[in-house]
Amino acid sequence: MSMPVAIGETLAGKYRIERVLGEGGMGVVVAATHLQLEQVVAIKFLLAAAVKNEELVARFAREARVLAKLEGEHVGRVIDVGQTDDGSPYMVMEYLDGRDLEKELEARGALPIAEAVDYVLQAIEAIAEAHNHGIVHRDLKPANLFLAKKTNGGTSVKVLDFGISKDTKQDVRESGLTKASAVMGSPLYMPPEQLSRASDADQRSDVWSLGVILYELTTTKLPFEGDSMPQLLTAVLHGKPTALLTARPDAPPGLATIIERCLEKDPARRYQDVAGLARALGPYGNQRAALSVERIHAALPFAFPPTVPPTRQSEERISVDVPSLGGFPRNAAFASTAASSMAPEKLARQAATLKMRVEKKPRPGMYAALGGAGAVLLIAGVVTQRHVSSAASSAGAVDAGRIEGPSTSSSATAAPTASATGAPSDSAAPNSLPVPSPSSPSPASPAASGSAAISPRPARSAPPRANMPGSSTPPPAPSHDSHWTPALK
Repeated sequence: MSMPVAIGETLAGKYRIERVLGEGGMGVVVAATHLQLEQVVAIKFLLAAAVKNEELVARFAREARVLAKLEGEHVGRVIDVGQTDDGSPYMVMEYLDGRDLEKELEARGALPIAEAVDYVLQAIEAIAEAHNHGIVHRDLKPANLFLAKKTNGGTSVKVLDFGISKDTKQDVRESGLTKASAVMGSPLYMPPEQLSRASDADQRSDVWSLGVILYELTTTKLPFEGDSMPQLLTAVLHGKPTALLTARPDAPPGLATIIERCLEKDPARRYQDVAGLARALGPYGNQRAALSVERIHAALPFAFPPTVPPTRQSEERISVDVPSLGGFPRNAAFASTAASSMAPEKLARQAATLKMRVEKKPRPGMYAALGGAGAVLLIAGVVTQRHVSSAASSAGAVDAGRIEGPSTSSSATAAPTASATGAPSDSAAPNSLPVPSPSSPSPASPAASGSAAISPRPARSAPPRANMPGSSTPPPAPSHDSHWTPALK
């Protein structure tokens, strides 16, 4: 190994090199002490062979700029940059005490489900912030997720090595850093599109890598396996992943479905952003998971997280009452992302959002439907009114023809009824039918008709007509509001 600065030497007059922390194919990371601040820092150098490669030097500089943009808790902070006397670039970063998740797996084996989900959600916090800046990591793996110890005794995941990250907002001058034919990253964690062409990688490529990481954290295995690199690449490109429940039978079925979606070969079938993935993983994490999900959604510029399809774990559907406007059914079903994972207040927010969207953006067909319904109501009302009036007029004519005797007898029949009830006489309202009072005798009763002879009424099979007395009290007429009620389905 050829380092620009030897152990024990001082860099830039203020950083004393202490020991080597790690080494890769292109660079080395050492621990150093800031002499003025008495602070331990980490310094990353490019190896002598890599310094001769202009593209690698450009990527090293861009990694420093990328890390400087990210200010979240789960990204290693950049403190300083510079060059050695011979022109080798270096990057001063915060010192992290702990070990990466690859070594954590080697020491402990498969992690508990909630703990593994929590680590992935912490990593997603950093990735969400990077995606918001248009940066795709492209090299996510357990070795690049560092489990750093905190002063309070806890741990925090730090996402490392943005060296081959892709800046989707980069200008033309930097576009040459990602060649179409280049294969960059770790094949064990790379999606098919990145294996085929590195420049095709986008935020959904990081979603694939996170799914592979979660699979490995919970099983210590990889979803795609092969005895050689060509076999492995063939499995990633064309094979099916080993089901999570096969490698870990006690895993929740819903979690298995989430990982399967992350590993869809077609990027359009995966979660379209890490916010959707985080929302699906939330119910499987520990108490801290909810905080991570909130931070992830805050880091991405979306008004509302994308919809997550139902998982296999739960077929439960929760009905929410919303207006039947714009083609939306009255009972709209929202599928839960996991078994009973959606809180009631979250459902209420979704229903309110849907209601607001429906009220603000009604479809043109809504007006035609409402107008047609109004026309049907109007026609039905007119026809019903005419039918009632016609039936009432015919009933009055038939009953009047059954009264025998001189015309004076008819007057005598109506007079006592009018005086008894206090209602106007028939002569005052010749076109109206007599409306009996509950306390007054029936017009058909001999006591009410005085000396007038009234023929006995023949038995009728038809029910009593409106406004006419009958053998039994007729049911009350339906109100206008309950005459016809459209069924909203």
